[in-house]
Amino acid sequence: MRLDTTWNGEHHVTIPAGGLLRVGTLAAIPAEVSAHLGKTRPEIERELFGGR
Repeated sequence: MRLDTTWNGEHHVTIPAGGLLRVGTLAAIPAEVSAHLGKTRPEIERELFGGR
């Protein structure tokens, strides 16, 4: 499965479709997104989940 964004330039994150995600794979997704956007992981989490 591929997640795409054009926010702050075009970027793609590919994740396995089906089955369980390994912990490292799951942790890499927000890390890759935050690196692309130039923000910290907590900043991204606040934007996505409304500061929870």
